[in-house]
Amino acid sequence: MPSVDVARASVTMPASPSRGEEIDGITVLGVQFPSVVSLFMPLRERADLALVHVNDWLNLYRAHFDSASGVSVEPPPDTDWREWSFPPGWANRFAPWMMPILAKRVLGIWRSKGWRNPRLVVTFPYFLPVAREIGMERTLYRPVDNYQAFWRDRSSKVAEQEDQLVREAAATVATASLLADWLRERVPASSDKIHYVPNGIHPEMVRSGEAALRGPLPLEGYFAERLGDHTGPVVGNYGTIAPRYGIEMLAAVTRQLPKFRFVLMGPILSGPADYAQTLANMLRLPNVITTGRLKEPQSREILWQCDVMLLPTPLDELGRYGSPNRLWTYMGTGRPIVSNPLHEVIKFGDLVYPAVDAEQAVAALRQAAQECDPSRVVKRIEIAKQHTWPVLAERVWSILSRMAREARAAPCPSPHM
Repeated sequence: MPSVDVARASVTMPASPSRGEEIDGITVLGVQFPSVVSLFMPLRERADLALVHVNDWLNLYRAHFDSASGVSVEPPPDTDWREWSFPPGWANRFAPWMMPILAKRVLGIWRSKGWRNPRLVVTFPYFLPVAREIGMERTLYRPVDNYQAFWRDRSSKVAEQEDQLVREAAATVATASLLADWLRERVPASSDKIHYVPNGIHPEMVRSGEAALRGPLPLEGYFAERLGDHTGPVVGNYGTIAPRYGIEMLAAVTRQLPKFRFVLMGPILSGPADYAQTLANMLRLPNVITTGRLKEPQSREILWQCDVMLLPTPLDELGRYGSPNRLWTYMGTGRPIVSNPLHEVIKFGDLVYPAVDAEQAVAALRQAAQECDPSRVVKRIEIAKQHTWPVLAERVWSILSRMAREARAAPCPSPHM
């Protein structure tokens, strides 16, 4: 790796804010997930916002040839969106050289915009050096997964970085309550700085209670043409289909419930031979239809045509600490939900039908399809309304504001790192 001319000890901060000054800017570093974009977009009404998507050249090269190779994040309109790319290994092997560059670029955003009291949001543990360069009192950490399970080859290093980030950052806002509890166990001294704000749903995706009580919309167009000969309930699965996203349960229920109609909404990723064979067999079934990648809120009409929603996220170390976006999207339809008993799901009691394996999922789908309790429909809609992105963004803003008040109570940081 060639040397990089970066003076790590000479990062210049924006002018120190006066004690009465409000937050005027937010930079979100690492918007690799659509949920992160959705959470912070409503805060544009509160402060100026810059979203930074960071990737390596190899991932960009792969995506050029395979658009379904991973999670797709599209720049929102009328937003300050930055695409920064670095050589493979920038977040690991080459971090000592790359992270100071990232810090200087973030500060360049702040200076160019004239922000006097900005905040930094980081979404991955490896951004710890950037946060330290800029100032931990200005940093909010937003973990969205169990990153140790995501990067198993360096899980101990990831855990160490994350614990340090949680310990030093002004606040941590976890997507799942189980993840927040786990971080509190690991870093008990920071328990009062660790908050739970789940993923959510766009307001346009929430169906009105009156409409939901009338039942699903009738199948239309392509779906009526493909599935009209069947008369069973329509089961919706909304999300990426990939080797680790419950393909076994999904394939089993589609095969064992031939009278049910399954609409699989979302991209389909490639995988190993056994997964590819399972997927191919499932897609040949006459009661299965796929839509490919969908955009919100255009996908809501399809969701509203479903009788039952299926959430087969596996109970592995990655899934169990997560907050599946589909949960809130499904709540917004008012329809019954069959799901693996994830921690984020089972707390809603009889509004969901738990199933740990294919046999239980088949029974749960049959039971859910017979649900005739209008009060459950209404409760699901109300829960969805409580978890729209603007509502959740207000909770994050209150945490950011608390950070600002505590920072003003403390001595102002030096303008030079």
